[in-house]
Amino acid sequence: MTQGYGEGFPQYPEQQGYQQQPGYQQQPGYQQPQQPPPGYGQNPYPQSGGFPAAPYAGVSGPPVRPGTATSAAVLAFVQAGITGIISLLMLVSVLDSGNRSVSGEGTGVGLVIVLVQLVGAALLIAGGTQVIKGSGRGVLLGGNVLEVVIGLVYLALVLLVPSYDIDIVQNAKAVAVAGILFLTAMPVISLIQTAGSATAAWVRRTY
Repeated sequence: MTQGYGEGFPQYPEQQGYQQQPGYQQQPGYQQPQQPPPGYGQNPYPQSGGFPAAPYAGVSGPPVRPGTATSAAVLAFVQAGITGIISLLMLVSVLDSGNRSVSGEGTGVGLVIVLVQLVGAALLIAGGTQVIKGSGRGVLLGGNVLEVVIGLVYLALVLLVPSYDIDIVQNAKAVAVAGILFLTAMPVISLIQTAGSATAAWVRRTY
């Protein structure tokens, strides 16, 4: 007898359907990724051509003292030092003459000259310091004018001394005139520089 298809073969029990293993649960704390905050990932910089113009900031700093003001003050200090040394030597000479019973009138005139020169030196020092700081120039102008006047007075006195065609006297007068002109030139230069527009702007500067 012919067997039907499938007959004669051992029969196996049907397998049950696949089931989820017991105890499998979603892990606690697992969350879906959050959405990025607004604006995240966007280009924070403006597109080409959209940069705002930066405001111009002027360069600021401490004011610069002009060279003429510095030169005027330095010349004043040098002139004050030379004048002070000469005045001290003259003071010693005048006091020595007074001890030797020289006329009191001559001693008095010498002391007045020394006093005026010392006042001029003090004005130069004080005025030069003011110009360096930029706090004023009037004192230095006055000190320079006084030094120029003193120099002209000395120059006139030397020129009035007769030489009597004596070579030694003429040579001494020439040396004295050269020294007086040299000492007078410094306050003249300082006076011109102090009265100049650069020094005037320096002392009138605003912070």
